[in-house]
Amino acid sequence: MTKVSRTTRIKSGMIATILAFALSIAVIVILGNNLEKHDINDHMEEQQQHRRLANKRTTTYVDTDLNDEPISNLRSVGDYPVVATDKPFFWWAPLAGCPDASDIIKKCGLSKDVDTSTREGIQEFLDKKLASDETVDMIVSPYFKEAAGVFNSDYQGRAFTFIRDPIKRELAHFHYLQKMEKTDKNYNIAVAGMALEGYVNSDYANNNWLTRHLIGKEKGVLSEENLEMAKAILREKVLVLLVDDVHEHISYRLRMYFGSSGIDMGGKWDCIGKMVHHRYESFKFPMIKKNTHEYSMLTRNNNFDIKLYHYARYLYQHQKVMIDRKGDEHEQELYRDIQQREERAAALEATTSVVGANNVEPETVDESNLSPDEET
Repeated sequence: MTKVSRTTRIKSGMIATILAFALSIAVIVILGNNLEKHDINDHMEEQQQHRRLANKRTTTYVDTDLNDEPISNLRSVGDYPVVATDKPFFWWAPLAGCPDASDIIKKCGLSKDVDTSTREGIQEFLDKKLASDETVDMIVSPYFKEAAGVFNSDYQGRAFTFIRDPIKRELAHFHYLQKMEKTDKNYNIAVAGMALEGYVNSDYANNNWLTRHLIGKEKGVLSEENLEMAKAILREKVLVLLVDDVHEHISYRLRMYFGSSGIDMGGKWDCIGKMVHHRYESFKFPMIKKNTHEYSMLTRNNNFDIKLYHYARYLYQHQKVMIDRKGDEHEQELYRDIQQREERAAALEATTSVVGANNVEPETVDESNLSPDEET
């Protein structure tokens, strides 16, 4: 009996151990599933929030500013169809993988003897009222609000831009300044001798460049309201292109977006695409690790731009769906137009044939020339 009791106790202990182990596994699985569901729910909530922001404006403050000049001189991205009087506006961001704005203007022949990459050039463009000049294909400028002011209700602007991860953008800017030749007009001896840590702590480093230029606030403290304003302008007024996807959007997005408007850019889209692609591919620089002091400083200096960049990535996908849909609609419209023309041509040809057959006069005989034997 003692042996049985001992065996029973051993078996009971083993069973209890197995049950405890199984229970532990079950708890871990349940917790893991809950954590996974929590992560999925967080991701879905974030996506839903992006969708809500994409389909509505944020505040009365935002509505008022979007309807005021000069922002109102720019058409909304979703405002179709694009018409021939619309003017493309390339909002150039510094070192987003793009050449200098003045280089693009000169090499691609985009403005009529006026360099809109400077504020003085924008004012000259405005004074000469060149927005209505048919020889001006496009405006290129880093000054968003000032450049928007050259358009008007008769000749509205269609803005597009290339956006890059703000950290990579600022690193590119730093290394660009480091490699600049002494003969370059923008050469700065102080920056040329700086280490990265010194640069990010200096006044030469950019501070939320995208956000500030979108809302026209180059100095002062930025607020969350400023960020929401920048998001609204980007969402409503700017076709977003990502530098990382440069191969696709020049050849497709710009052509699909502007192609149905009758705006004849000739080879200038290709010129812009080649210049952007060449700069992006040729200008390489080392990345820094996230756990470094320099990375933390760059993040602090561009905290609003980082949020705006992530929002821009969502807009990029959102606008892609819109452009694809509009492109399909445009192709279907062209197909219907061709089909209708062919049907009209066929109907006209059939009508002409019937009319021609009905208008043929019957063959007559001149009786005056008949001999007496031929007369009836």
